[in-house]
Amino acid sequence: MNATDQLSEILEQFETIGNRTHALLVKENEQLQDRSQEADPSLLDQKRDLIEQLDELVQRCREAAYSAGGEQSSIVNRLQARYLKLLMLDRENERLLLQSTMPKPPPVKAPVRNLSQAYQRSCSSVS
Repeated sequence: MNATDQLSEILEQFETIGNRTHALLVKENEQLQDRSQEADPSLLDQKRDLIEQLDELVQRCREAAYSAGGEQSSIVNRLQARYLKLLMLDRENERLLLQSTMPKPPPVKAPVRNLSQAYQRSCSSVS
């Protein structure tokens, strides 16, 4: 198998893992947006598994890319854009997770007496 074919195969695997990652992140996002349901802890294990697979593919891709040259640049650009979208979705999931785990501060209530005095002052200054 020549370097171009090897790189094409690796890029197809990147696309497959990207699809799996997208499905996983969408599932996590749906769970986080549904505040009545906690995120499934198995999702974290699945993410770790995907990261290990991606690390291995990145190493193989670097080796094959040196041999193949720039022949696959359009596919690489498409995959880079796809993974950027995945990172943005993961960032949104982290934000939702942080919101759901942080305690909400109690609402601040102003004393009624101060509010009525402020209202009276603003009404008297208008007249």
